[in-house]
Amino acid sequence: QLADFIEIKTAVGEVEIPGISVNVFPNPFTETAIFEIKGNPIKTDYTFEIFDVTGRSLRKEDFTGNRFTFYRGDLLPGFYAYRITTQGILLNSGKILISKSNR
Repeated sequence: QLADFIEIKTAVGEVEIPGISVNVFPNPFTETAIFEIKGNPIKTDYTFEIFDVTGRSLRKEDFTGNRFTFYRGDLLPGFYAYRITTQGILLNSGKILISKSNR
């Protein structure tokens, strides 16, 4: 049986809805990154999803408002793809880099 696959666009900051921009900072990061959605006057519900380099979904979190703080948790250092959707519509996708922490 074939596994389910998803297509992930990997251009950093790629926005699918005109007039919307998403800033990610800092990137790279060690513990937390902030995703800030601009250009959407209506605060709404969003879903943030992160994937490893093989396209496997690692975590999915819902958030409300135009700002989301992503906590690294137990993810290892490296590149990850993310996507943000709203009501089933792709809002943004891109890459983030988790750096090795100095702990």
